Amino acid sequence: MYVAVTLFTLAEGRTLDDYERFAREFIGPRMLELPSVRGFMDGRAVRQMGGARAGWDGLEVIEIASPEAFEADHEVSPGKDVAARWMEWIDTYEVTFFTLINEG
Repeated sequence: MYVAVTLFTLAEGRTLDDYERFAREFIGPRMLELPSVRGFMDGRAVRQMGGARAGWDGLEVIEIASPEAFEADHEVSPGKDVAARWMEWIDTYEVTFFTLINEG
């Protein structure tokens, strides 16, 4: 199984409470419409190990068919539209693809 892990910080003026509502009502349901997406989870950063403030505001963990299929889905609608709406909320982000070596 492949996963795409996205770490992000919110744009100035955006709050985590508002983002969570947006993610539940729009991002999550729309991401699950993409052919390459098998599962989708959002999360809010709490803190770093040891207690320091987290360097990111949140994350997405997306189960995908493959990195190539996921990227292709974002070149056309609805993936392209979902990404454009998401970027209205985001300042910085990083997406990394992983293949899981154990599950469960």
